[in-house]
Amino acid sequence: MLKTLQKAVKKALEKSDSVKVMLDEATEDEEKKVLSSKFEKSMEEVKDLQIKLGKAIEEAKLRKSITELDAEATLLLTPVIEEETVLESEEPKKKKKAFGEPIDHEEKDTVEEDTFYEYLAKGLTGMPESKRTILEIKGPDSKWRAGEQRVPHAILRKMFPGLEFGQKALPMLSSDNDASGGRANLLWPEYHPDLLQLPPDVPSLWERCQKKTTVGGTLKYPRLTQTDDNEFGGVVVTRNTEGQEANDTEMDFDLETIQCYQLDAYTTCSKTLLRRSRLALEREIMSKFRGALRYVWDKEIASGSGSGEATGIVNTVDIREENRTAANQVCWEDLVNLIFALKAAHAFGASLIISRTVHKYLMKEKDEDGRPLFNASTGVGMHDRLAGERWFEAYHASDLGSEGDVIFGNLAHYWHVIEEDMVISRSEHAEFKKGLVAYRLEAYSGGELMHPRAFSMLTDVSS
Repeated sequence: MLKTLQKAVKKALEKSDSVKVMLDEATEDEEKKVLSSKFEKSMEEVKDLQIKLGKAIEEAKLRKSITELDAEATLLLTPVIEEETVLESEEPKKKKKAFGEPIDHEEKDTVEEDTFYEYLAKGLTGMPESKRTILEIKGPDSKWRAGEQRVPHAILRKMFPGLEFGQKALPMLSSDNDASGGRANLLWPEYHPDLLQLPPDVPSLWERCQKKTTVGGTLKYPRLTQTDDNEFGGVVVTRNTEGQEANDTEMDFDLETIQCYQLDAYTTCSKTLLRRSRLALEREIMSKFRGALRYVWDKEIASGSGSGEATGIVNTVDIREENRTAANQVCWEDLVNLIFALKAAHAFGASLIISRTVHKYLMKEKDEDGRPLFNASTGVGMHDRLAGERWFEAYHASDLGSEGDVIFGNLAHYWHVIEEDMVISRSEHAEFKKGLVAYRLEAYSGGELMHPRAFSMLTDVSS
């Protein structure tokens, strides 16, 4: 509003100055009379706008003052994280933070991380009273139950780099022998502080898609309504003749809504392992939760049903479909058809997404002279281009011959949304008889392809 009034005042002054120049240059009395009246009206308009601008400035100052007071009140009401009291004979008490002192976010992240891992190891009852509320979910509208702890945003940022955050395993018994899972091996006196394990499947789709966070469980985003015949949302330019009215066209918009759905993860660990293991098992548990989440998200991006989970590319309505030339095969012609199914402007940054079975099939393809079709020679792998476009292998892409075994598009058009508050629950009661500590992760996520016309997919043979 303030900016609009400012522009209006400037425009009115320019108009008044223009009339004043014309008035000064006028020679005839009648012309001077008309211009003088016009000048007076323009000056009245300037005065009216100046009064409105003055009121708007006062209102803006008041709003700014209220905002600053609210921020100051919030700062004063922020609870101070106190250090545990120690005996004066051991060491002097640490200085408490004064009210109104600026928050050290790095220190806050460190305190939250230390508190979180202490909670994983000891539980809420085993923690000092001063630390039990640091990660508590506060607010009357909170969906989380009492006793659960929030996963610190500092940890979430490490788990999922790039996101802006402001499974059931077997019981891990220390007495297990090799036949029962070999968990006693974790407690071997000379065991090194690392865990021998193979890398998991690479989530190549989730790593490339557009990632968003939301607070309310639903992301709403305005979108221009476009078609192949009109990419300007309904605005049409036509030729006309002098004196005729211009054709009236308006832009069309719709509201894209992405719903987040619940995800759970659960595992247990024995108290003996938590106490004696040289591994940082609490961090290892979070690492596995992270990997399991990314695995599910990657799978949903490829083939999610859209019912209680993200909508996958294969199940997206209005995606451009191309029939394959021959059943259970992928040939050069199929790749070319997929690439040119998209408009040139939509193909910017796009890549061919293929499954491992398609990768194997293409590597075995030969020309009429028996030479590898997609390989420079038998001594090297496939070119970094297929039919002139970049490609990559996706673990969750459809198998050879299935719908979506080859997809062409830019994954930046796929939006994956994660609700900011992920919650971890720790319980020593659920598996009390076994002496186990149970951990449960709860998160919410969803996603869909925002522009289906910017993707093409290989389907069955045309009937």
